[in-house]
Amino acid sequence: MSFLQINAPVRTLAIATSALVLVTSGSMAYKALAEYGWKGILNIIWEGDPFPNLRIHLNILRDIEASFEQEIHAIASLEEALERARLDSVDSRDKALVVRLWQSNIPQTDLRKKLAFLSDTLDKLAFKVDQVPAEIKCNIRQRKKKLSLQAVDLMERTDTLINLFKQAASE
Repeated sequence: MSFLQINAPVRTLAIATSALVLVTSGSMAYKALAEYGWKGILNIIWEGDPFPNLRIHLNILRDIEASFEQEIHAIASLEEALERARLDSVDSRDKALVVRLWQSNIPQTDLRKKLAFLSDTLDKLAFKVDQVPAEIKCNIRQRKKKLSLQAVDLMERTDTLINLFKQAASE
């Protein structure tokens, strides 16, 4: 028995293992490249994180979502007070009366300032949503789109309330 004959199974095993390692690492590199891109792969190598600002952006979006919940509650309370005022003045078509009753349903608050502050806050939140970059390939795009649509809806509701207040004030 020669040395080459004894080492033939070992050599075959080494070649098979090397091929398996190359195929596996190539497959993993392809998946990483498809998911993170070259910039993300370089960030993984140098920093250990494919998206170094991802956590910051996710925290910003989470804070915006919490702020939207507060604004939804504020708008809902204004709309509820308006509906109560409309029900209380069902016999009258006077918009000024509706606004006075609306104001009386919101104690210790100047309605004009509350609506202006609400509109300003929604504008600032929409600006913050727009500042979050959407090139990151995780769920930031979907969350950002959802928040943008929510901001538009809240702004439309607020604008409706402001227009009603302005119409009644002009009478």
